[in-house]
Amino acid sequence: MAHEKQLVRTIEGALIHLFDKDQQIQLSSSEYFRKYIRVLLPYAITPFSNTGRMFLVNREYKPLGIGDFNEWVDYTEYQCSISDQSYQLISQLPLPEGLKNASGIFLYQDATCPWDSQQHMNCYLKTLTQLLSILTANIAVIEQPELL
Repeated sequence: MAHEKQLVRTIEGALIHLFDKDQQIQLSSSEYFRKYIRVLLPYAITPFSNTGRMFLVNREYKPLGIGDFNEWVDYTEYQCSISDQSYQLISQLPLPEGLKNASGIFLYQDATCPWDSQQHMNCYLKTLTQLLSILTANIAVIEQPELL
């Protein structure tokens, strides 16, 4: 089962706490800021556990909100999978070279971490906006009642 609705809520909820009054995210050098982005916002869409499903994960390769790198996670217990349709559309996003490979789709690289520069943050926010648009559009398709 795809979990687009929960993922959109989680991402939008995390972003609300980062935006200033001008709807911008100002970088902070605090460890809290860095950890917040690493744990609460998406880093990659990747397959897990031979389920045939794609999961949206944070920089710790855990479901959004799970921050303990050493904690073992059964991804099927979390609402972090996306539909095949969402994955296909996301795979068409114009991401820089090297962000799409056999391991999945990555929203940034170590060299372009959004907490390192305002330029990287702005690029990441643009990608997140596109990701949220795709997930939101697919919520409407999934929830639309079938015509008889």
